[in-house]
Amino acid sequence: MVVSNTGPLLHLGEADALILLSWTGEVSIPRAVDREMNQQNPLWQGQRPTWIHVQGLTASYKIEAEAWQQAGLLPGSSEKESLPRNIFRWRGEEIANETDDLFFPCQPSHKRRNGLPFFPFIL
Repeated sequence: MVVSNTGPLLHLGEADALILLSWTGEVSIPRAVDREMNQQNPLWQGQRPTWIHVQGLTASYKIEAEAWQQAGLLPGSSEKESLPRNIFRWRGEEIANETDDLFFPCQPSHKRRNGLPFFPFIL
C-alpha cells in the first residue's frame, strides 16, 4: 500500500508518469490531498485515476492531523501522516513501526500479502 501527499502526485502528473504509482498496488490519499490536487490542477477531479482511493480520517486521526498542522505541516501532509494508521486500525492490523522519511518502508506488520511480509510505503 502507498499513501501519498500532494507532491508526488503533482510532479509525477506533470511528467506524465503518474501511472508508475499504480504499479505499487493499492494507492490511497487523504481528502486534504485530493482538495490540494484540485487546487493545483482543476482537471484533477475528472482525471483522477480510479486506482487512487480517497480516504477520510476517523475522528481520533483527524485530531492527530490537526496537531500535525499546528506543528507546521500543510493539510495534505498532516493527513498523509495519519492516514496509514487510520487505515490499518480500520482493517484491524497494525503498523509495527512509523516512518517520516520519504519512500522509506515501515517495518512489516504481522500480516503477510501473498506469502510475503507486508511493507506499507508512505510518500
